[in-house]
Amino acid sequence: MTNVSESVDWEHMTPSRLDGHRFVGQLKSGAMLDSHLCQRKNNLLCDEDDIVTVMYRRSDGRMRLNRGFMSINVLEETR
Repeated sequence: MTNVSESVDWEHMTPSRLDGHRFVGQLKSGAMLDSHLCQRKNNLLCDEDDIVTVMYRRSDGRMRLNRGFMSINVLEETR
């Protein structure tokens, strides 16, 4: 049996609501990163190992993917 987790609308969520959610992201280098989001500052989310900033909150309130990423899938699954 496979465990399936739904995606969330991360662009319209706050950093505090995204904190702890699992994500799978593709970097521009082609590498894949499977980790959990961790809020580091009010508007920044990094991966759980604090290797890279994944996304940030813009002044208009929407979340924006960091430059190093091509795509991301944020899941309902949390740690």
